[in-house]
Amino acid sequence: MNVLQSFPVAASTLSLMAIAADRYGTVRRGRGAPLCASPALAIAAVWALALMLGAAASIASCSAMCQPLVAVHAVLTYCCPVACVARCHWAVHAQLTALSLTARAAHGELPLPVPLIRRPTHVIIVAGVGPRERRDAVDGGDGRSKKLQPSLLGPQPTTSTLRSRRRLGHVLIGIAALFGACWAPHAALVLARAAGLPAPARLAQYALLLGHAHSALNALAYWALNRHALAAACSSWRLPRLRAREERPSSTNEAALGAFHPRYARPAPPPRPPPSSFMY
Repeated sequence: MNVLQSFPVAASTLSLMAIAADRYGTVRRGRGAPLCASPALAIAAVWALALMLGAAASIASCSAMCQPLVAVHAVLTYCCPVACVARCHWAVHAQLTALSLTARAAHGELPLPVPLIRRPTHVIIVAGVGPRERRDAVDGGDGRSKKLQPSLLGPQPTTSTLRSRRRLGHVLIGIAALFGACWAPHAALVLARAAGLPAPARLAQYALLLGHAHSALNALAYWALNRHALAAACSSWRLPRLRAREERPSSTNEAALGAFHPRYARPAPPPRPPPSSFMY
C-alpha cells in the first residue's frame, strides 16, 4: 500500500474521530467553550498525522521486516478512530437522552423519581399576608422562588424538539456502529497478517472494499441526520410567489351559513332625521 492509497483513508478516519471529539466537547462544555481554541490548527494536525501514517504504511509495505509498524499503523488508523467515535457518540447519546427526559419531566409528561424520606419530619410554615406592593417587591426580588418554579425558567422545548434530540442520539449511535462495521474486518485482517496468521487475499480485498464503501454509507447516514434542516433550507430558497398560500381553517362551518354568511352582511342604514311635523 503506497502513500496515495493509505493517506486518504487515514485522513478520513482521523477526521471522523476529530468531528466526534468536537461534538462531544460541544455537548459537555457548550458552544462558548470549544474543545480546541483554533479549529484551523486542529485540521492541520489531523492532516499532518494522516500524512505521517500514510508514509509509515508505504515504508512498511516495502519490507517484510516491518510487521510491527503495520500493526501500529492499523491500530492508529482504524482501531483508535473507531473506539473514539463510539465512545464520544455514546456519551452524546446519553447526554441528549438525559436532557430529553428532564425536559419531558418539566412538561409534565414524565414524573421524576422522588427521594424517600427515611424518618418522619415536622415542618411548620408561618405565612403572613402584607400589602400588595410589598408582596410584589418580595416576589420580584426572591431569586430562589424563581428557580423552583418551572414556569419561570423560560420557554421549554417543544415535543418535536425532544423527539429530534432522541432521533439525533440514535442516529449518532448508528453512525458509530456503521463506522466500526465497515472498517473492523479490514483492521482485523491487517492485524492477523501482521501477527503471522494466514489471511486469504480475496477476503482482504473484499474487506478493503467494504471499508471504502463506508464513505458512501456515511454520507447517507448524515443525510438522514440532517434531512429536516436540508428540507427547510431548500424551502427557504424558493421564490415567495411559487409557494401555495394555505387558507386558515375557520372555526365555523361557513358553507352552512347561507344568507347569514359574513360576505352577504350589509351595514346598518344611518338613522334618518326626524320629520318636520315633529317640530310643530
